[in-house]
Amino acid sequence: MHEHANRLHTMVSLLELGRTREALEFATKDLELSQQLTDEMVSSVDEPVLSALIMGKAAEANERGVKLTLSTEGSASVAGLAVQDLVTILGNLLDNAIDAAADGAAPRTVELTVESDAEGLDITVADSGPGVDPAAVEDIFRHGFSTKTSGPFGRGIGLALVRQAVQRLDGTMTITGKDGAHFHVFLPAMAAGTDKEEQFQ
Repeated sequence: MHEHANRLHTMVSLLELGRTREALEFATKDLELSQQLTDEMVSSVDEPVLSALIMGKAAEANERGVKLTLSTEGSASVAGLAVQDLVTILGNLLDNAIDAAADGAAPRTVELTVESDAEGLDITVADSGPGVDPAAVEDIFRHGFSTKTSGPFGRGIGLALVRQAVQRLDGTMTITGKDGAHFHVFLPAMAAGTDKEEQFQ
């Protein structure tokens, strides 16, 4: 919201200064980015709620100097998986990845891969941040744990929510921490007969 207000104030100020051409160029560049994100999401993710979520995260990442790329195969909506659960999992993994990439060295990137078939849904979120310490894997899923300073509402809730959602859906989660963090989540199309596991490789 702050960034949106900053851009709006910049355009208004340019107009007040009589710099109409610069204001138009600024606004056009902003719209081009927004349209590019929209086109990518609509063509890649057929679930409108997830498209909206990813578009919002991509815009936020861009504002923080992070490039979010998306790769999809199959449909992002899999039978038996509630979109609310997917929003919880995707949203929190992307928040975590954008934070890590923004705090790291350039080039700052987050890569989201979503693949689905009759078996279920594979989600991978990889970032260019500092990675995950193997000794801290169990800790990062603990409610309230965070490597960052606590804010007014506390920290360390997001990944705990991801873990709870994945377990409830009989899914699995694998974390690799070398050269940036890689979170891989598999959610079976029918939540039955799958062992719950978290691993570090």
